[in-house]
Amino acid sequence: MNICFTSRNSRCKRIFSKNATAFHEVFEKPPEFIDLLVLDGGNLEYYLENEVDTCIFKSENITDLLQLKKVRSAVSCGMSPYDSVTFSSIGEDSSVICIRRPISFMGKVYEPCEFKVPFDYSIGIFHNLVIGLLSYFVSEE
Repeated sequence: MNICFTSRNSRCKRIFSKNATAFHEVFEKPPEFIDLLVLDGGNLEYYLENEVDTCIFKSENITDLLQLKKVRSAVSCGMSPYDSVTFSSIGEDSSVICIRRPISFMGKVYEPCEFKVPFDYSIGIFHNLVIGLLSYFVSEE
């Protein structure tokens, strides 16, 4: 799975890299086809022409998403009532992620559902959502 992550958050990069066979940082040249692109600020220069299966983004960063030309599926994550993926509850060390509408990832459609995942307060809401969602995608394969 080719995962590209446009953040400079080194802790999140380490977590993501454990879940990917090919992990590319924002300042490296990515592969032509990207399974998962996580937009979290940073420089989009390398990704403008790439073919992307699924792009996960913060809803407030929709202008970043609109710059990309070849995205098959886009998934907004956050705490807005308009986001496709959000938390329905957050506890001390775990949370429940809610997929609000069908989303597509690597040719598979995931229907609305809820599932429990660990929660790490040190990395923030968006990164917890993305890591939880990625672990759900991997567990459902």
